[in-house]
Amino acid sequence: MAGSDDSTTASAPTPLTGSKSATASSRPTGDAVLGADALYLSDVPKSFFVRQPINAVRGAAKMSNEEYPSSYSFRFSGCGNCTYEADVNLPTAYNRFTGTVGLTDESRHDAAVDGIVYFSAYSQTGALLFGPQKIEYPAKVPFDINTTDVTRLRLSVANGTNSEIACWCDAQFAK
Repeated sequence: MAGSDDSTTASAPTPLTGSKSATASSRPTGDAVLGADALYLSDVPKSFFVRQPINAVRGAAKMSNEEYPSSYSFRFSGCGNCTYEADVNLPTAYNRFTGTVGLTDESRHDAAVDGIVYFSAYSQTGALLFGPQKIEYPAKVPFDINTTDVTRLRLSVANGTNSEIACWCDAQFAK
């Protein structure tokens, strides 16, 4: 796949449990995130990712002038109509994946770059769990995916064009 880094591999994750809660303003970091009631995708240990684009960015993002402090973004560069994907083994204690998708305010959108991408999420069997959801800058769409029987999640953003930044903003796994 264009933009994918298949060199990262991981074995099945160990079960994660706990009762700490996490909020954007005071969430735990490091090993403490593993047992939290909410686990942001941006905080998932790298060992849980089977594949992710080399240009994946973890951290703050802004969409429609709204801040999302715990985001996971793909920066499309050097391409037109590209698809970037990330495969992540899911922590077993979590059964929901929620957040907001869209293009960040830093995304280029003009006569040359249309500002349109398609977000999708798939299970380990290839079953479609979300999308394909067409997003045109500056639109943003919330998502809530049931991951009860999902062991691996594939996050896909298609139709990316140079200088667009597709964001799974404040995406988190919840119990």
